[in-house]
Amino acid sequence: MTTGTYVAAGREQVWGRAAGVSGSLPMLAAGAFCLLTGFGARRGRPFGDSWGGLPGGTVLRPLLLSVTGVGILGAALFLFLQHYG
Repeated sequence: MTTGTYVAAGREQVWGRAAGVSGSLPMLAAGAFCLLTGFGARRGRPFGDSWGGLPGGTVLRPLLLSVTGVGILGAALFLFLQHYG
């Protein structure tokens, strides 16, 4: 019978997973934008018109931009720490 064969993840694995989670935030924001506006549909509106026609735009535009920005910065930070930390 073996005792405790679980190995704790190394720092590199933890930073890599954190970067992956942060990297998924911009994709989540882009998917929400496409679902809310229909952007990307066949013969759909261009990006500028979709962005302007975003329902609840005064709240959702800054929210989508901030989620995207936090995800990009977080992924860059975690990848930097994984490589140099």
